[in-house]
Amino acid sequence: MRKGHTSITTYFAVVIFLFLPFQHVFGKELPGKGRKDGPVRLYLEGNIVDFNYIRRNISFVDFVNDPDVADVHVIVKKRTTGSGGANYSMAFYSVMFDQIGDFTLNCNTYPSQTWNEVRDDFLRTLKMGVMPFVNEATGAESVNIKGNKRDTTFAEKKPMIDPWHNWVFRIQGNGSLRLEERKNNFDYSFSGRADKVTEYWRVRNNLNYSSHVREYKRTVETDTSTYDETVRTENIYKGFSSSVVKSLSDRWSFGGFFNLYSSTYRNIKYSYSLKPAIEYNFFPWDEADKRTFTIAYYAGGETVGYFEKTIFDKTQEWLWAHTLAVDFETVQPWGGIEARVRGNQYLEMPEKYSLQLNTGINFRVAKGLSVNFGFSAESIHNQLYLPLGDISDEDLLLNTRKLPTSFEISSGIGLRYQFGSIFNSVVNTRL
Repeated sequence: MRKGHTSITTYFAVVIFLFLPFQHVFGKELPGKGRKDGPVRLYLEGNIVDFNYIRRNISFVDFVNDPDVADVHVIVKKRTTGSGGANYSMAFYSVMFDQIGDFTLNCNTYPSQTWNEVRDDFLRTLKMGVMPFVNEATGAESVNIKGNKRDTTFAEKKPMIDPWHNWVFRIQGNGSLRLEERKNNFDYSFSGRADKVTEYWRVRNNLNYSSHVREYKRTVETDTSTYDETVRTENIYKGFSSSVVKSLSDRWSFGGFFNLYSSTYRNIKYSYSLKPAIEYNFFPWDEADKRTFTIAYYAGGETVGYFEKTIFDKTQEWLWAHTLAVDFETVQPWGGIEARVRGNQYLEMPEKYSLQLNTGINFRVAKGLSVNFGFSAESIHNQLYLPLGDISDEDLLLNTRKLPTSFEISSGIGLRYQFGSIFNSVVNTRL
């Protein structure tokens, strides 16, 4: 483990050193600037549920399209709940009202709800969050609050009994096709889930099957005739994964992960792995809707069998591997940053490893001007599954197998500048 182990250790040491100062920088609050006259100016961004519906039903504020002119800045972040629903975390940043301060409200929705019920719950939560600012700005003369009798009897209700004990099950199937004169695509997949999520435990079980069929006709010419030949390929993936994670404290977690899968694309007939893992979050988990900075370490064994003999003359093998993952994410009024670094290495073959970096940055440079940037890079030196022999033209054309490579890189950048009217409350969806 000399050369490969040293490179991974050095790589992650540098990443951790660079990210540590961000704990203090990204946690800073915006200072108040003094209240302007008129209705509350609200800037809303993030995972918004039906923005047109929101603007139609909150008429007592002015929605603006630039955070620099807003009295209140609201950032919405969506996370999946244990029941398969969604948690919308609404962070209210009081830009112009120093006496109110910043706070967060949560809206929970459920998979059994209709779209109209989801957006009504979202709207109700947003209205409650805006009320303190409206009261400070106008005295709330223009707002009428109507109570729901169903909610006023909450204290009389008996504790809810869950006959499923937090277990949630889901079965899903998908299929699609695309037909052309000389080319056909058929895709279908099935999946099943059985999850249990509580404050201290997270149990996940996933079953997946997918098939991707590609057909195309090519013309073959010989000395005596010309005819069409159909070339058909199919990529099949079958997998099952199971994990149990225990919350040890507000920062530490421990878990175990089992994975079983087969992939024709990667020449893997079967793969079984079992890996315990431990994770530490530099921030408390109750702040996860605004910022997270985690380090996780996995280690365990894996047995692999191959459809074809590999370039290392193997048809099956037992491997010991470990993984170190660093994740950082922050969402603030000025924008957001996501970064993920992941390193994998085989213990008995330290020169066989991979390093992966994924980043995404959205930053407000000035009034009306914002920049977003995404970058992904991976250094690959652990393709033990590559089959022996040459790659056919059909494999290249139809992308039926993973090709040998020592790296993968992708990136993108975007620039947006907006000027003109700052108001954004009018809804007109004609034509």
